[in-house]
Formats: sequence, structure tokens, C-alpha cells
Amino acid sequence: MADNWEDVAEYLLRNRRLREMVDDVLNSLDEISPDCRFTTDENRKHEKKKKNKRRITKPDLIQKQRLLKEYQMTKYLTQERKKELAGELNLSQVTVKNWFQNRRRREALLKRNKTVNKMRRMSIRKNDDGVPCLVPRNVDIKISEVLKSETRQLNYQNNLPGFVVTQDENGICLLHEL
Repeated sequence: MADNWEDVAEYLLRNRRLREMVDDVLNSLDEISPDCRFTTDENRKHEKKKKNKRRITKPDLIQKQRLLKEYQMTKYLTQERKKELAGELNLSQVTVKNWFQNRRRREALLKRNKTVNKMRRMSIRKNDDGVPCLVPRNVDIKISEVLKSETRQLNYQNNLPGFVVTQDENGICLLHEL
């Protein structure tokens, strides 16, 4: 057992001397050339890999105006036209393609949002009497208040027998049972 401890002690001593020698070499390298770094496997484990970030090319105002003018003429570009336009504007073909894709997507979203907003503004509800009336969302109007306010009576007896349609000053049509 004593021999084993002696071997362990000798091994540790050798390792310590080895580490000291490596540290001395590294320090001397730092003195000679601070830019030259020596990394051990331990240091490499803790290093984070840096991602190569792609540079984003944003068209300037003049380029945007030219792209918008082209977009208004045609929403989709041919390969040839994309090459020509990229050459004229000093942009890459990928940038031109992405601009057109983003523009089409933005236009579709705006169109969809307008439709959704129109549908949200108007919803069918029932007033206190249980009669369905068409009012803007999040607005509570009692039938008596509507009839007292200045409204124009529109009687559509042919289309809606038993109902009266009134229109308030905002142009909102309200349906009331007779």
C-alpha cells in the first residue's frame, strides 16, 4: 500500500511540474506575441461558437420607390426582370425577391385585417326586449334610447314583415320588432 501511495505522490508531483512548465511556456508566448493564444481542450469546451450573422441589405428610399413602382405594375417578377431590376438598383436578386415576397405578404395581411375589422365592428345582438338589432361591438344601446334619438324610420314591410328598420345619425341600421 505504501508503494501505491508513493507512486501516486510521484505522479501528482510530476503532473504539478508539468502544469508549471506549460504555464511557463504559455506566459513566455504571451510576452513574445500577445495575439498568439494557446487554448487547451478544457478552454475549448467552454468557448461558445459564434454564429456568422448575415448582413441585412435594406433598400434606401430611392430603391424602395423604384421597387414600389415596379410592384404596382406587376406583383410577380420574372427571372429576367429580377436580374435587370437588381442590376439597376445595385441590389442582389435575393434582396429584390425578398422585398416582393414581403410586400405581397404585407398587402394580404392588410386586406385580411380590414375584412376582419369590418366583421368585428358589426355584430348581431339582442336588446333588453330580446329583439335582435345590429349594433357596433362593445356598444350597449337600449331600444328606448334608440327610438327617442333622432332616427329615420325605414319600413321594409315587403322584405321584413313585422319589423321596422331604423337608421341612427351614424348610419347604423337597427332592426326592431313591431
